[in-house]
Amino acid sequence: MHASPARRLFPFLFWALVVLSLVPLWAFRFFPSQDGPSHLYNAWLLLHLHDPALPQIAHYYTLNTMPSPNWITHLLLAGLMMVVQPLVAEKVLLSVYLVALPLSARYAIASLRPSAAPLSLLVFPLAYNYFLHMGFYNFVFCLPLFLVTLGYYLRHGHRLTPGRTAALSGLALLLYFAHLSGLVMVIFAIGLHWPFGVVFRKARSGATPLRTFVSIFIAFLPSVILTAIFLLRAPQADVNANISEKMSLMDRLMFYPFSLVAYAKPDRIYSAAFLAALLGIAVFALRPRRAVRRDWSLPLITLAAVLLSFVVPNNISQGGFVFHRVVLFAMLLGILALAAMRWRPLAMLAIQLVATALTVAGYLLNAGHYRVVNQYLSELSTLGPRINSNHTLLYTESNLIPQTASGGVIAYPVNPFLHAGCYLALDRGLVEIDNYEAIVGYFPVLFQSQLDPPSQRPLPNHNSDTLPPRITFPPTVPGTVDYVVFFTGGASIGPTDRNNALQRQFETSFTAAGDSTPPSQSIEFNPVARLYQAKGNP
Repeated sequence: MHASPARRLFPFLFWALVVLSLVPLWAFRFFPSQDGPSHLYNAWLLLHLHDPALPQIAHYYTLNTMPSPNWITHLLLAGLMMVVQPLVAEKVLLSVYLVALPLSARYAIASLRPSAAPLSLLVFPLAYNYFLHMGFYNFVFCLPLFLVTLGYYLRHGHRLTPGRTAALSGLALLLYFAHLSGLVMVIFAIGLHWPFGVVFRKARSGATPLRTFVSIFIAFLPSVILTAIFLLRAPQADVNANISEKMSLMDRLMFYPFSLVAYAKPDRIYSAAFLAALLGIAVFALRPRRAVRRDWSLPLITLAAVLLSFVVPNNISQGGFVFHRVVLFAMLLGILALAAMRWRPLAMLAIQLVATALTVAGYLLNAGHYRVVNQYLSELSTLGPRINSNHTLLYTESNLIPQTASGGVIAYPVNPFLHAGCYLALDRGLVEIDNYEAIVGYFPVLFQSQLDPPSQRPLPNHNSDTLPPRITFPPTVPGTVDYVVFFTGGASIGPTDRNNALQRQFETSFTAAGDSTPPSQSIEFNPVARLYQAKGNP
């Protein structure tokens, strides 16, 4: 019996898209993300906390000894930086994610129906999602772990031997150390699949439903205990404040199609097109004459995830963007639900072609954004040689939405320049004063206790117009700001109270040490950043 064209074409398309997904990442010097530079810098700190050549690092930072989430990619980055340069380490890390996501989807789908493997191509457009560009590396790493964990349960859940229960427990612990949302959503999915499986699926040889439930409970118990300990450590005032922040139903409906939006309005069209394609395939799948359902377990779980996204608070405890995260998990569950259907070869071929076209369009769109942002980041990096190592650096911006000299928006809603000072800090061996990861308490590195209170931070990026007469720590905290980098993006500094106050501070307490050097083919006529050096600083 000959394989259908869809089956013959699938391996070629799958591996071609895997290779193609790496091109936008490796084609440019910087991968432009919002929090990525901060993660890279804090992973670098792990290797230099006790570096005798950089005593300022140990003076300001210490290791977080509590087993918190959001650690996995920091540890991987630190290990990679022992072998390669930081920017290369970041690319290797993200390459692992870009390859692991479609492979994990293929594994999970094969756990349901091996013949539906071509549907794993639908995951490729989701790889370069909003959270990847936000630099939420721990979260995006939890996506393939979520698929592998769910796929492992779908494959072995009917007979969870002690060894398989231990393996499932290990996957749950990896999810905990990647991101709590992945752990919560896999418990959500498996918790619903167990009763649905009892109702909708034919009996399979294996353990009784009660014994399966007990095995699931034992497997997730260690990670649930760690989660409880972590949440109990969170300040209750912060928990209550975050839970009280809600999104309206209209806001959720408007933001639902935009899970892939990163830098510009064309991203919205692309994201909406992908969601429309996914919904169209789902409607087609539910036609009785076109597809035969295997069971209703995964479609109902997907529906439950969609409903959850409309009621869950957008902030819970110390985690934000909860609504947007649940939307992404609902899309992954929807792809698995489609795999539970029996597809005709022609329909399978059409889905592969649609997924491939959307993937290529998305990569081309992102490459255009990356080229522009890299010009700004490359110019910013020219300030590095003018900064002496083992000093303190404060990085700030003139506009929270970076703008060009002509007033156009460089990138929105993602701001790839928000933590760009971390590139300079790790390159020159500096203490980054506005290091938010060292404050929040759930990343591997913390500020030393005497330097930590947020009220004593000298100048947050979202600072108000009222500023102290000098950018420095209060007298109760040792240390000063040695360098300030003021990023403008090439735009003229607007005459706002905040910017006027900043300029007065810079002129009073600092000496201008020079502007960034535009490359030979710059898209800006003005320098994108200026360096200030504290008076009296050698």
